[in-house]
Amino acid sequence: MGLKIAFVLHNLDIGGAERLTVELSRELSSLGCQCEIITILGTGPLKTLIPSGVALQSYRFFTSGYLGKLFSFLFGPVFFVIGLVRLSLHLRRSRPDVLQTSLWMGDILGILSGRLAGVRTIISVQHDVIRSAARRKRFALKWATKVVAISKAVETFLKDELRVPSEKIVTIHNGIDPDFFVSCRLPIRYPPRLAVIGRFHPLKGQRVLLEALAILKPDPPISCFLIGSGPDEPYLRRRISELKLDDVKILPPTTDIRPILRESDVVVAPSLTEGLGLSLLEAMAAEKVIVASRVGGITDLLIDRVNALLVPPNDPIALCQALSFILKNPREAVLMARNAHHSLLDRPEFTLKGMSIRYLALYKDLVGSKT
Repeated sequence: MGLKIAFVLHNLDIGGAERLTVELSRELSSLGCQCEIITILGTGPLKTLIPSGVALQSYRFFTSGYLGKLFSFLFGPVFFVIGLVRLSLHLRRSRPDVLQTSLWMGDILGILSGRLAGVRTIISVQHDVIRSAARRKRFALKWATKVVAISKAVETFLKDELRVPSEKIVTIHNGIDPDFFVSCRLPIRYPPRLAVIGRFHPLKGQRVLLEALAILKPDPPISCFLIGSGPDEPYLRRRISELKLDDVKILPPTTDIRPILRESDVVVAPSLTEGLGLSLLEAMAAEKVIVASRVGGITDLLIDRVNALLVPPNDPIALCQALSFILKNPREAVLMARNAHHSLLDRPEFTLKGMSIRYLALYKDLVGSKT
């Protein structure tokens, strides 16, 4: 019988860490593991993608919305203790060989519950280089067996900011299935259509792109899709109206990004900080032109003027110049898109299969060393 793996995270809303968990559990299940996904803030749209062989246990230890924030402020410690007890009891009953946590609340509640339940192998996956909740994360990560960094930038952040010992860190890059995006590999159209995929948050840089488009004022105009949701949506809608960017459309997040990629030619990632976004790997698989900020894990795979255009973060003028280059140099843009696609295929560690094999090897090594 294969290893029993339990994954703990916030919920199954549409996001990189959530999608990665679902896809990894599906791949590990096909490799003979018994997988269970445990959410602590309810479920979400990605629930529909969980295969029949993967169990799902959903809790809601905390509530959302304005009323939820008020209750969390007043009774947060009580909710946390209740969640800690219920999750530890669940883990004590299910007795996983490996507990894997993601996202800050999943890390804190999951790791501590795992220790209370007597789980011997606990792995935390760190996806970003954001300093919020750093003190609480630092405390929780002390109790993890290993900490996985999804990029070199995250590894450096863990060492320097969260003070995780080097010997405790393992770097395993995010991976996708390139074959899943074959239908998205279409000729680049001119004028190109832009797509920005990700949560609407100031750190994701959608604000910077809007300012760049206002400076660019292309003729003929180019369409731009902002795909996602989040706290910055009201600001983005207001700014689109103020700048009269009539060709910028906001679309809701989707569980299948392929229709968006088929309608897009250029994927822009204007993040101010980034671990290593799945949307960039998907853009590479779909052979799209990529314009991205030179931050975080983006530079693990993308090289300026070779397979992408990289610009300084939070710089609308530089981003405008990169978009202008693509408009004026279609041949070079197509070549960069082709190079990006081949760069992904040449790096098996960035594929779903390669990533899953590395995780499974880590599990077996840790579980075997404790038996």
